[in-house]
Amino acid sequence: MNALKLIVLTVALSFAPLLLTACTENKTKTAADCCAVDPLHASQHAECIVCKHNADLACVDVDIDKDTPRASINGHEYFFCSEACKKECVAHPEKYLSRK
Repeated sequence: MNALKLIVLTVALSFAPLLLTACTENKTKTAADCCAVDPLHASQHAECIVCKHNADLACVDVDIDKDTPRASINGHEYFFCSEACKKECVAHPEKYLSRK
């Protein structure tokens, strides 16, 4: 593992507890606060917020690569399991990004 990868991994792991605490303890956070993924610092997984909203557990976990459907909504980048889910979220973001 080269030094840059080690540094990025160390920084990402340092912030993981803070991010998890914010998402689990503060119930006023939006999906935008908890489910957006910074692709430079994320593991290679994200959640499809459309499938999560619809309780489609088979598609919730998304492997991120260069071909993964994605959209930038309100300054956050979201990843989707399919182009259909991406189009649905872009068409109705208030449905999938509302406060819970």
